[in-house]
Amino acid sequence: GQSFNFDSAVMAHEGHAIRAMTYNHNENWLITGDDTGSVKYWQANFNHVKVITAHREAVRGLSFSPTDLKFCSCSDDTTVKIWDFKKCVTEQTIAGHGSDVKCVDWHPFKALIATGSKDQVAKLWDPKSSKCVATVHGHKHTIGCVKWNNNGNWLLTGSRDQTCKVFDIRVMKVLSTYKGQNKEVTAVTWHPDHEELFVSGGQDGSLLHWIVGHDAPQAEARGAHEGPVWSLDFHPLGHILCSGSNDCSAKFWCRNRPGEIPRDGGARGHGPVEGATSGARATNPNFDTSGKILQ
Repeated sequence: GQSFNFDSAVMAHEGHAIRAMTYNHNENWLITGDDTGSVKYWQANFNHVKVITAHREAVRGLSFSPTDLKFCSCSDDTTVKIWDFKKCVTEQTIAGHGSDVKCVDWHPFKALIATGSKDQVAKLWDPKSSKCVATVHGHKHTIGCVKWNNNGNWLLTGSRDQTCKVFDIRVMKVLSTYKGQNKEVTAVTWHPDHEELFVSGGQDGSLLHWIVGHDAPQAEARGAHEGPVWSLDFHPLGHILCSGSNDCSAKFWCRNRPGEIPRDGGARGHGPVEGATSGARATNPNFDTSGKILQ
């Protein structure tokens, strides 16, 4: 965007913390989930349409199917649920993790759902039958984030063991492991165009840019935030990265011009665009596919 003014602001969940949000693929709908287990439907203009009691405990993740006809949710109540978006009813309730389910992501073009949990494993699920088709081991602590690559073959995970891992589901093996965060990995995202590039955010407020196949981070912003980085999202064109943090700010990052001195003292290779901060913890900054920022 060219400016950082709020288009609108709403008290969306009556003071309850919003733990997850996502647009559908055609940008007409937004769903949000909160600490109480509720999921709300919103139109693009933030008109509130419906609320459903989705889980007994906090909603930790939401993701739409490729067709937008269904979406999935995960929760601290250890379950994953598949929903019919139009009817607002549960189609499947999946129980297979041994503890809180912290993240969920629907495959970009297949009927396949990935989840990560406090039980230290990631699982792949068939949403039609609710059966677990694979269990992915490798982490030594809670898996807090999972993200499919647009190529559909790679699954990125981030964990409290301070590592990120890329799994190749074609052979069900760890393709590579990335250790650079000084504390737990709290957020990950893939670049929309360059399939080998991803970014991780940490509990210590750092941002690291990685390329699959390279052991060391390709760019670092160790002082990116003063608190944990809770979420990351690229602009659809890939030229701006947005980060949201527990320090009550959202920052927009772009590459420095050749010869330019970084505008952030902790950054190497990237600097923040001058812009928005918010008065509450920025837990889920999110771009819709047209490039409009949603906080």
